[in-house]
Amino acid sequence: MAREEVSSFYTSDIESLVDALNAQSPPIEETDRFANVRLSETDDETAYFDVREQNGSTWASPIQTYLELMSSDKRDRETAEQVARAILSEAGLTDAS
Repeated sequence: MAREEVSSFYTSDIESLVDALNAQSPPIEETDRFANVRLSETDDETAYFDVREQNGSTWASPIQTYLELMSSDKRDRETAEQVARAILSEAGLTDAS
């Protein structure tokens, strides 16, 4: 049977995150049946290595984004190449391809 992939997210405060998500519609529900999101609470700084803040939201680093996309399907790997070009451009380097 095909199953939806489980996405894992780290937060320093699960309660606040769930409150913010429940303010949207539809609210989220905790379940062990067909769960597709896993929330983990940690204050370990390595989980948040090189995070970026923009407009009050925290985002994964471009390198983490690249690594996650490269470990997925063809379409995601193609997107990862775009992320790689943006990383190189931001660093003032040019893409060798």
